[in-house]
Amino acid sequence: MVATDAIGGHGARTLNEEDGKIKMTTLLNDRIESGDVLELVHDDSVISALVLLATDTAIILDACDGSTPFVVKRDELVDYRKFNPAV
Repeated sequence: MVATDAIGGHGARTLNEEDGKIKMTTLLNDRIESGDVLELVHDDSVISALVLLATDTAIILDACDGSTPFVVKRDELVDYRKFNPAV
């Protein structure tokens, strides 16, 4: 699988050398569905997570690491990349 952002299918990730934080680019109205795999920043780490359930207002994500799945409000999910298995 290849990580792609929602802007033309090219993954974009930059590291800010001043604070060492990773910034991702994406399109705010990208369609996220159950079963998608996202890469996002969670607790200052970049993780991959499986979308268990996606609604218009919230998304339930599972990091598949043995931890409890977590909920993210749709409008709070800004920095992420969506994996596209077709690429």
